Amino acid sequence: MQKFSELKVIPEENGVILKLKLKDKTNLALLSSFGEGINRYIAILCAIWANKDGFLLIDEIENGIHYTNYPKLWEIIFKVSVEANCQLFITTHSKECIAAFNDMQFEVTNCNAQYFEFYKNLKTDLIVASPRDKEQLRYALTHEGRVRGE
Repeated sequence: MQKFSELKVIPEENGVILKLKLKDKTNLALLSSFGEGINRYIAILCAIWANKDGFLLIDEIENGIHYTNYPKLWEIIFKVSVEANCQLFITTHSKECIAAFNDMQFEVTNCNAQYFEFYKNLKTDLIVASPRDKEQLRYALTHEGRVRGE
């Protein structure tokens, strides 16, 4: 992923144009000229700040993001959501994305993220949310446990 140092919002008559200043470059580049991954990052960050002091629902967070960038995605989400005081509810079916989430739970200072697994209770026919702390999740991920309602 390319690193950028600044996001410029340029007002236009019918909206705005977003441009990025890349590190070690002098010219600004249109956000639309970058891949879907960068656009997804920016959309998520803007959504978090747009819901400052509130909450945000994000379905299938991994869409448009290359799996090698999942750790950075979670690191950014953990930090920005605290700064914006925004509670996030995020879904994914990606084991790689869940593993990156868990890795960042251990790396990010004062991380208060919680993993829940949803499954259908066959006896009651109800959907149940079962929390797993970071150690339980790590164990399940490293010992071929079930982590996606399987």
